Amino acid sequence: EVPQKAQYELTKRETEILKLVKDGLLSKEISNRLSISLHTVNTHRQRFLEKLGANNSLEAIIFASKFGLLE
Repeated sequence: EVPQKAQYELTKRETEILKLVKDGLLSKEISNRLSISLHTVNTHRQRFLEKLGANNSLEAIIFASKFGLLE
């Protein structure tokens, strides 16, 4: 069952963080690069996992790529 499109529309920041995760950056590295707290990075990560119905970052990347969310 594929979720409704509205459920997997990510914010600009969530998409940005997901792209950095895809590039292999750790949360701490993302936090330094974007000048935001580690807690904020982890909150965004948790939100995109929930929105995409993914159990981990790899699943989120695969799903987001499949639906063109990382372009």
